[in-house]
Amino acid sequence: MLNFRRFSVLVKRDIHHSSVRAGNQLKEKLHYFKTHNVVLRKTAKQLVKLQEQKNRDIKKLHKTPYSKQHALHILNKKYLNSSPDADPIKIDIGPASNEDVQYMTMTKDKRMMYTILGISGEQLRDAKLVNDVVTRFLRRSQVEKAIWVVRLAKQRGASGLNSIIKYYIKDMNQPLSAIKLYNWSKKWGIPTNEYTYTILFSELSQVPQPLSKKIIDSISNIVERKIEKNELNQIEYNAALSTLCNHDNVTPLLKLFETKIPGVYKEPQSYTWILKALSNIDSDELFVDVFDSVISEIKGKHIDSKLLYEICNTLNKRNNLEFSRTSMIAIQRYFNVTIAEKPELIHSGIVHLPELADWKIGKRFPLNRHIYSLFLDACLNSGNYQTGIRSFEEIAKKNPLMIDLAMCHNLLSIVIQKEPKNCAFKCLDIFKMMEEKLNIKISKHTIVLINKSFVRQSLKAKSYYNAEIIENMMNAYLDFLKTNDGVYSNLYKSRILGKKSWKFLFVVIKNLNKTGEIPTKILESVVHEYMKSINSGIFDVINLKEGQTKDLISEDVYISLEGIRLIKLYLELFSIDNFNDSKLADMSEESKRDFLFRRLLLRYKNKLVERVDYLEKGEFDKIKGEMEYIIKKWSTMILKNEIPNTIINEK
Repeated sequence: MLNFRRFSVLVKRDIHHSSVRAGNQLKEKLHYFKTHNVVLRKTAKQLVKLQEQKNRDIKKLHKTPYSKQHALHILNKKYLNSSPDADPIKIDIGPASNEDVQYMTMTKDKRMMYTILGISGEQLRDAKLVNDVVTRFLRRSQVEKAIWVVRLAKQRGASGLNSIIKYYIKDMNQPLSAIKLYNWSKKWGIPTNEYTYTILFSELSQVPQPLSKKIIDSISNIVERKIEKNELNQIEYNAALSTLCNHDNVTPLLKLFETKIPGVYKEPQSYTWILKALSNIDSDELFVDVFDSVISEIKGKHIDSKLLYEICNTLNKRNNLEFSRTSMIAIQRYFNVTIAEKPELIHSGIVHLPELADWKIGKRFPLNRHIYSLFLDACLNSGNYQTGIRSFEEIAKKNPLMIDLAMCHNLLSIVIQKEPKNCAFKCLDIFKMMEEKLNIKISKHTIVLINKSFVRQSLKAKSYYNAEIIENMMNAYLDFLKTNDGVYSNLYKSRILGKKSWKFLFVVIKNLNKTGEIPTKILESVVHEYMKSINSGIFDVINLKEGQTKDLISEDVYISLEGIRLIKLYLELFSIDNFNDSKLADMSEESKRDFLFRRLLLRYKNKLVERVDYLEKGEFDKIKGEMEYIIKKWSTMILKNEIPNTIINEK
């Protein structure tokens, strides 16, 4: 029998269930009005959409920076003004300012940070844009702001992090700061990418000075962690070797080199770095043991011209006669060079040098300028000077285009050592050949080597006992210095000698005048050149900067003292025996003029001595002005040979 009561309940439930409203927003609003007698402005759907849009707007707003005025208002309110009634303090805010960096650590307001950095949150979502912003800051030397950008970028700051690491090492020469930044990046949540470790290691390997033990320990720890996680690849392995090579102690490098790492193999580049590091081993016995051990591991597939060059260079860098001769033999064995006089080892078998046949290589490698330059350097270090000269002549004859500046420097050094009695003139001939025939641009080191050649030849008795040689040397030297190392003087409309030139020239004059054979004409010419340098402001104290090191001050003092000795030597040419002032009236005009000229020179020398005294004490203000004016005035009078009678009473 049908249960009507239960059936009615079911119907009611069905009717109640079917009363769920469906249709457009207008029907929903009408139904709500009929039910509650209230006009509904927004439906539930509209309210949800409105709230979602509001949340999106707020989120978008949080990614935009404040205006500069509003940011300054907040800074005044929270940090700058202690009193609300005080006048607002104005500071420069924005990406180009350095005044607002300190507030980055004080605030947690990201919009304030965006204003200071001149970025938006949307930019931080793009790794390339982040790196572009970091690069702009680094170009302006704003490292702190660059770091804040990568900190805010988090996951997208890896490229920016790499740029900062490279900047710390390459531009600021602060490798320890780069290591600290790398360590902090992990705490800040900035990930590394496939280039981070290669950049870190490679840049550290190029630091000019050897890396500290602290940095080397940090690099070793980084490498060990990557090995444990099986994350070290071949490129990073070679880069790590290059970094560890830049250290006085080769132990960490040898430890990594001997470690067996899955998926990482020893390449020619790996052996190159280990060979470069061997020059840091002090003991010759230990060097030979390690060198032979490394060479024995090298296989034929590893051999190329760069690795063979490094083998020869490692031997030559020992600065040892035997090793340099071994280097020459290695060059002849591995490269297509013909040595006119084959050097013999003092002790045969000092190191083990395999034949090319041992590596299953049929012929020697072709030559290049690096090999020739190394060969000349080995000739210099081993004392095979004649071999070096003949080899250079052969290269100049057969292939002059292969000659470069380094090879010419080696030749100059060889000539200085081989022919000390005539090296100055021969080095000048080489210098002319470099300019006229080889068209090689000279460097400062070229001029230093020419200076050394004159100093070395001036020490030989053959030079300072012969007045003719002295005259020829000094004329050639003065002409060379003024032409190639001189400074243009607006006062004389010609080139004069600079401070560095006088440092070498005084040594040469002192050596050549050991027997007093220096000609009067040459001495007078040098004195006149010295006075021209003084009048042109070469020795003005304004060129001495405050806080200058003691070494540079002492260099100026040395040059000044040598100048005084030069004037004293010149004074001896005008000596007058048994003279007193009462005899001045009885003198002829010519004798009187000589006397007055000598008195001017004497007072000139005393004024220079007074200047040196102030220079040693660091009292530069007492030299400026009147003293420099008097010295230059008297220099001009001596140069023009103008000796007025008033000089007798002038102080």
